[in-house]
Amino acid sequence: MHNDIRSRRRGRMLVAAASVLVLTALAGAPLAASAADDAVPVVFIVDASGSMVRDTATGETRMDVAKSATIEALEALPKGTDVGMLVFGTGTSNDESQRAAGCQDIATVAPLGPLDVDELTAGVQGITASGFTPIGPALRAAVAMLPAGERGNIVLISDGVDTCAPPSSCEVASQLHRDNPLISIHVVAFAVDDDEAVQQQMGCIGGVGGGTSVQASDATQLAARLRAASNPSSTDLTSRGMRGVELGMSLDEVRNRVDGATVGDTEIVDGVEIVYVDCGWGTVELRGDRVWAITPKSEKIATAEGFSTGTPLADIEAVFGAPVDSGTGGGGESNIYAVSPGSPYGYRVFYDTKTKTVTRIVLCRCVPIGAVSTRVADWEISFDGVGPLTLGMTVAEAQAAVPQLVSLEMTGMWALNELDGRMALELTFIEDVLAKIAVGDRYNEGASGPWLPHARGIRLGDTGATVRNTFPGGSYFSVMVAAMDDYVVTDRQGRALTFAVGYSASGDSVEQRVDTSPITMISVEDATLLRTDAADAYLWQ
Repeated sequence: MHNDIRSRRRGRMLVAAASVLVLTALAGAPLAASAADDAVPVVFIVDASGSMVRDTATGETRMDVAKSATIEALEALPKGTDVGMLVFGTGTSNDESQRAAGCQDIATVAPLGPLDVDELTAGVQGITASGFTPIGPALRAAVAMLPAGERGNIVLISDGVDTCAPPSSCEVASQLHRDNPLISIHVVAFAVDDDEAVQQQMGCIGGVGGGTSVQASDATQLAARLRAASNPSSTDLTSRGMRGVELGMSLDEVRNRVDGATVGDTEIVDGVEIVYVDCGWGTVELRGDRVWAITPKSEKIATAEGFSTGTPLADIEAVFGAPVDSGTGGGGESNIYAVSPGSPYGYRVFYDTKTKTVTRIVLCRCVPIGAVSTRVADWEISFDGVGPLTLGMTVAEAQAAVPQLVSLEMTGMWALNELDGRMALELTFIEDVLAKIAVGDRYNEGASGPWLPHARGIRLGDTGATVRNTFPGGSYFSVMVAAMDDYVVTDRQGRALTFAVGYSASGDSVEQRVDTSPITMISVEDATLLRTDAADAYLWQ
């Protein structure tokens, strides 16, 4: 019977989508494929707090490594780029008695202006680490340096948690990006491998700030990550996509982003519908109406990290680690490198078997399920699913992806439990097809957020206001009899993300209650599966 559900799914898409509470299209503004990438103004924020004086494995301090990597990133920027730089933590010690001053300790290394590598290099070399970590105030100062209402990049290099909250730096980033969606906040977290609190905070800043969040463990990784974060507009292939087209987009969204896109014939491979779109600068492959791969037309196209034809595989592995898969076909021998832990996205790198150098790079959603991080905190909640679990899977496929799933026999559902036995993830299947995944429990305000999956960096315990800033255009819903307050956002495919809070009497409206309360549950569901006669019979049995 589940095959019938799959076959009816596409035909019901628009009707079912309309039955969702309120539909909100998240597609961005159209971008012309032929438009040249203009250099976008960038402001660097350098962490010079006391923790940056710690030594790295090579004997250099974190500050010394950060200085060298920042200078490399400056040297790689296109001529004519407007660049500014801030630093925090240089004016006080990190003694508690100096907290008030330390939380305002933000200095301008260089105001925003045309790139002058020599001047900026001298400013970077003069930085001395000593003080607090006022990330939130520094983000505000960086935005103030950029032209109001225009595009701009902010690049934060840091190794620590904001020591000057509240408000949290995540809340600040979400509000700044909401005020100007053209600003992207990118975070490069350095030497935070064993610090989950820092990882989570850095991930949230980049996620809600409209940018990226990556980690770097050594000088090589830091330099590559900073180049990618500081100059995403001048490169053709990033870990998200190319020229405005991103992995996970629908066909309609691709058409909106690319003028003159030509849709080719549709083919079915192993039951999956595949569509190829010629965008002029490359080919976009969609599977199940979602962008699955992006292949640049020119083999000389570079990635945001600076990798292109001729790059030694060893250089790529120094940044991304060992390949998660390899194979032959479609152009020769290739390796797949995950763009980040927990991500299903990867670079498929074709290479010369004799020289072990790159011949071509394709971005794809091709990281094998078994290679996706088993660390649950790395998993992202998206419209497609949660980590290795994707909507539309069968029970068997879900068990293969996450062997720790247990059956809730009394309800017919499946779950992943926390270490103390509490439910962390709950999976709802409709006739053996995964229709909904819920993270947390809406009525449990003490649910553990730090180790659970996140939605663009937002985790259980973060406020509803951060969600609203990050996912604008959603709708608030309340069922007071059931003590339910929700904020819901949807995509064009009839899938919905729901952020729930435990009902509170504080606030006169559902908007006030959600915005001021901690998130206790995040769920993703496919309305095209849940809005069926079979689903109604199942859910009300």
